[in-house]
Amino acid sequence: MFFSELGAQTCCSGGVPTANNLGLPIANSKTIQFALNYDVNALNTLKTGSEKLESGSRSRLTHTLMLQTGFSLTERVSFDFFVPWIRQEREIKFLGKVSDFTTTNGLGDLVLLGKYSLIKKELKSQFLTIAAGVKAPTGSSSKINNNGLPLNADLQPGSGAWDGIFLFDYQQALGFRKSMTAFVRTILTLKGINDNYLGQNTYQFGTEWQGFFGVSDRILIGKNIIDPSLAVRFRNAGADRFNGGAQTGTGGRWAFLNPSINFWKTQNFSFSIGGDIPIFSYVKDTQVTPTFRFNTGIFYRISLKDDKNNLPNFSI
Repeated sequence: MFFSELGAQTCCSGGVPTANNLGLPIANSKTIQFALNYDVNALNTLKTGSEKLESGSRSRLTHTLMLQTGFSLTERVSFDFFVPWIRQEREIKFLGKVSDFTTTNGLGDLVLLGKYSLIKKELKSQFLTIAAGVKAPTGSSSKINNNGLPLNADLQPGSGAWDGIFLFDYQQALGFRKSMTAFVRTILTLKGINDNYLGQNTYQFGTEWQGFFGVSDRILIGKNIIDPSLAVRFRNAGADRFNGGAQTGTGGRWAFLNPSINFWKTQNFSFSIGGDIPIFSYVKDTQVTPTFRFNTGIFYRISLKDDKNNLPNFSI
């Protein structure tokens, strides 16, 4: 009975931004890279299918601090390690007044990603990278509310399951402007099963696919190097499954405009800002969906050898 009542409160889609932040820039061998990003994702738009409902009764806000490190073992082989810290907030209003406000905080699920560059032609600015990795269930999936009752899966910092992650990244300089690059990135996440959900149940998030299609450029203003980029991000998520059955109020399709800009202070240090602007969404049943997303961060790299090559390529 408890789970049925929670299901009626409407799930949300697209809270924790793990998959769309994965993958550090292409680097030369014996290079260590660090990225620290802060992401805030506001889900204040209530929809049924593609129809927007006139309701301000439900809202979600997800804050994520993400540390990502990477090491390029050779010119073609590299490894990335990703760890998020997550704060989720859910607010429910009744008759214009807050009737329920719930927050959770904690370490999220860690990701280890191994990458291999099939094509790496720096003179032609052509790169093709494939990657595979796992998301380990290091985050808590058993947080409780103030009444001592377990919270929904979508409010937990962790999923309680092992996931498989597969990435494809292609970049190609455009002939009419060598500093401009077109890129395609796809990420597939196969979700595992949490077999200890609410103590004696199983829960599985829906399989997720994301695709980025866009262009980036490199502009020199005085002594400053700036990399602006513009992409369209598509996301498709299958329905979650509770005890093997499809869970209502989960899954859907989304499209976002994804502008960003990267400022290089030195050859090895930069900071960036970006975000998501929703342009289309279709959700199953009734859900709150993203209203806006903002992301900012810093990047630093250390070369373990004397390397004076060009700056790494930042497409996304």
